[in-house]
Order: sequence, then C-alpha cells, then structure tokens
Amino acid sequence: MDVVARVGQRVAQAPEQRGLAGAGRGDQRRGHACLDGGQEAGERLIDAPLVLAFLKHLEEQRGRSASTRNARLAAIRSFMRYVELRVPSIIEQSRRVLAIPTNKTDAKLVRHLSQREMEAVLRAPT
Repeated sequence: MDVVARVGQRVAQAPEQRGLAGAGRGDQRRGHACLDGGQEAGERLIDAPLVLAFLKHLEEQRGRSASTRNARLAAIRSFMRYVELRVPSIIEQSRRVLAIPTNKTDAKLVRHLSQREMEAVLRAPT
C-alpha cells in the first residue's frame, strides 16, 4: 500500500479505531495521540521513514518539483516543532524528521528587459 493511501486510511478511520478516544475534547494528549495513534512506540503515524516516503511519492509519482517538495517538508517540520513543544516524549522522533534535508533547487536567473520593455520604462511618466 502506498504512503498516501496508508495515511488516508488512518485519517478516515473513526477516532476510536485509531486509539484517539479523547482526541476531540481538547485534552493535553491530543498531539501525542495523533502521533502514535495509541499504538506501540515503534508504530508511530508520523515518523522519518513515512515523511521520506511521502516526499518521494510527491516527486516520483505525482511529478512535483523540488521546490514543491521543500515547501511540504517545511510545513511538516513546522508541525513537528509545534508538537515537540507540547509532547516532550516525541523529541527523538521529531529530531529525525527535522533532520531530513531539503533538495537543492536551481536559482532562477534574473531576466533582462527586452528592447521594447526598456523603451516602455523610459517613456513612463515619473
């Protein structure tokens, strides 16, 4: 089963099936419950291998660019930093996700004005 289907399947389950019995009530374990789904410590929902598989899926199967991949990784990192402050028990897991490097992207070259564009700028009132 691919990573998107696996995460989608987990999200589609009722909270009780995922081990999130109190997750809708604003309890302090909400962040922790979302991360481990009430399962054993080694079966966490969000971990570095899952994030890497998701990023690979974005690039290879969906054909997204490296900059799109980096934007998604930035969002995941931000979420992990947020959760790590509220659930100190996942710091090790969070650090592995935060250590995932971004992909190098080509810097866009500065485009020069064409002759017609330059003339239009010079004719514009100041």
